[in-house]
Amino acid sequence: MLTFGNINGTMTNITNVKSLVRQNPWSELNAKATFQGGSPMTARLAFDLRDDKGRYEADATLTGLKAEQINPVIKNLGMAETESFNLKSLNYTSKGDAKTATGSMELIYSDLKVNIFQKDEETKKLEEKKVISFLANLIKVRTNNLKDKDEVKAVNIVSERPFFKGFFALIWFNIFDCTTAIAFKGKAPDILKKGRTLEGIPGGGVKKASPEEKKALEDKADQQKKDDKKDAKDKAATQKKVDKKIRNDASDKAKVDKKKAEMKLKEDRKAEEMKKEGDKKVEK
Repeated sequence: MLTFGNINGTMTNITNVKSLVRQNPWSELNAKATFQGGSPMTARLAFDLRDDKGRYEADATLTGLKAEQINPVIKNLGMAETESFNLKSLNYTSKGDAKTATGSMELIYSDLKVNIFQKDEETKKLEEKKVISFLANLIKVRTNNLKDKDEVKAVNIVSERPFFKGFFALIWFNIFDCTTAIAFKGKAPDILKKGRTLEGIPGGGVKKASPEEKKALEDKADQQKKDDKKDAKDKAATQKKVDKKIRNDASDKAKVDKKKAEMKLKEDRKAEEMKKEGDKKVEK
């Protein structure tokens, strides 16, 4: 179970008034808390009020975390636990929408050792895969990732939102995927992503969709794509009409300006002729 204590924060620009949204389109949460019993944490989460696909930005920092604090999280995000781990600092940023997150992370730590599990299909219990754990620690796991020494960063790691799970599940999965991109040399073992439950993870949404619900959601997604395509086509047609009107208006204006210029030229010539005739009369 995840625990947050001493939470203190502010949320700004909560509005659906269009004129205010145009002035400032971002609604933003800034918060500080202690994570898993005392590790200092800061977080920023911002949503673009103009975007109907849930565009967001997120940033988080965390310091001073031990293996026993992080294991309840890891076991649900991936089939593993840390036997030893000493987090010095974590800096995470991500951008995306309600379906996809693209995150980057700087994770500075030492003394990492992992145990990898697999769920027994009959008992549904997690069983440690000792051989896989041994080989992973021997070959795959990056034991230390120290600043200005071993430092490896995760950059632009993409995670898809798990089907039928909440938005915050997407964020937690992306954080985990960024972490494994740093902690493992090369590709992380596929077994880590199997059997994710998100039990006890805020926003995890552990409910499983029935075949009927899944089909309904897929049909809704297909219809949304058709609607988006139609909207785009309608917008393009409308823009085409607007562009044509602008061109026509410009052409009409050019014709009017030309006619005015021709009339002025005639008037100037007539005035010049009248002046010449007047000058001749004076001379006589």
